[in-house]
Amino acid sequence: MVHDINKPLRARIAWASAENRFSIPTSLKVGPDEALKAAFDKAQFGVTVIHNVNTNPTIASRPLPRVDLAVIDLRTSRAPASDADMLLQGIRRTRPLAGIVILCTPNISEHARTKLERIGECCYLVDSADAVVTLVREKLRAARIAEEAGERLKSLAAVAKHAAHTNKHPKRSKRKLLLAGTPTPNVLTLINAMEPNEVTCVLSASQVLRALETKKFDGMIFMPTDKSDLLYALARALRRHRELSQTPILAIAEDNDTLSAFATLGCKTLDERHLADVARTIETMVESGFMTATLRHYLHTTLKPLRDGKHKQIDFFGHHLMRLAERSQSRGNPLSVIALSVAKQKRPVGGNPLAIATRIVRAEDCVLKLSDDSLIIIAPNTLAEDAEKIGARLSGVIDGRSSPIKKSNRQHSGTLSQKTLQRHAANNDFRHGGRAAVVEWQTGETPDQLLIRLLANLNDANTSQAAF
Repeated sequence: MVHDINKPLRARIAWASAENRFSIPTSLKVGPDEALKAAFDKAQFGVTVIHNVNTNPTIASRPLPRVDLAVIDLRTSRAPASDADMLLQGIRRTRPLAGIVILCTPNISEHARTKLERIGECCYLVDSADAVVTLVREKLRAARIAEEAGERLKSLAAVAKHAAHTNKHPKRSKRKLLLAGTPTPNVLTLINAMEPNEVTCVLSASQVLRALETKKFDGMIFMPTDKSDLLYALARALRRHRELSQTPILAIAEDNDTLSAFATLGCKTLDERHLADVARTIETMVESGFMTATLRHYLHTTLKPLRDGKHKQIDFFGHHLMRLAERSQSRGNPLSVIALSVAKQKRPVGGNPLAIATRIVRAEDCVLKLSDDSLIIIAPNTLAEDAEKIGARLSGVIDGRSSPIKKSNRQHSGTLSQKTLQRHAANNDFRHGGRAAVVEWQTGETPDQLLIRLLANLNDANTSQAAF
């Protein structure tokens, strides 16, 4: 185990390397290198090192803990495809939720790459620990969004409530792709690989911005010259954009430093030596982006009919919390619940608190109206320390200490002016606003017990704030 056991974990990862493909003593198991170990520890990812179980029937009969994701390290392997097949037997016994990430060098053959990509997602940026951790985070996030969509649908069925949903992202027969970069001989290869899709070609970052103003693309392909290319700065800005952050980006370059920089932003990357894989890579990227965007929209819209009735919300809260608690108990993942006290303000600073909270939290977080002056957020796979940060941000936005995100091209200063704050304070608009309480679910606890503990903490927060 590569982690401080006294420190809470955000995810559990199974690690298998080419050196561990045979049955060897536990003390000799090869885990992540020092850079990856430090990066995993910083991200609070617990790592369990496993090896091939086929060579030892006794080991094969032992149960393995279920993990969130598995990593196969083939960086030192001379026969990566065959080694991956051997290690796969042990990996499958951990039942990784988010699939498998394969670390390998970029000089392997096309046949080996094709075979490995059928097993999991390959990462060739083996010298960048940050790129590996970012890829792990992206896969975990996509898997958890999909899992929450399934669990929420089951909970809605349990309370006999119809989940209204419209597909905001209809699938098109021809995908719209944007290709940006300096003209090179590889551009023609890319255009041919992207047929019969609709491809828009531009030369610079500024032209990308103009194209995004007039069209909505299913994916973008950037061909930067190096890390100082403005396409990198644009990709970083797009990943922070409220709507465009969900549009997948593929960066193609021959420099590992450039590819690593894009990978740490959450972009897909492709070495120019692997242009033969570009059609398959674009297809996978666009399909994954379409699925995730559809699930995000479903999670944002499915609770709207539920919010019409208070009793239905309470019934759903009990069913859904119990379902997520049982899942967390079986896997050892954290589960936190946030309660937020909001007032019926005379002139709300940021608008409807329920709408604000829904817009700010993650797609997989469930926001419900507990009463006329309080909200409750179920945050799966969230530690208490992270939930406290979410609660503090929500309370700050709702009571006006920071401005909410708005769909506008106008620039905001990020905070309300002192004069505005004084006016709202004089009108007593903040009399109950912006107080949050957080509890983390404990083993054996029922939804009623958790709710009592949560409301007691919220009452303490309100009392201390009123005294202040």
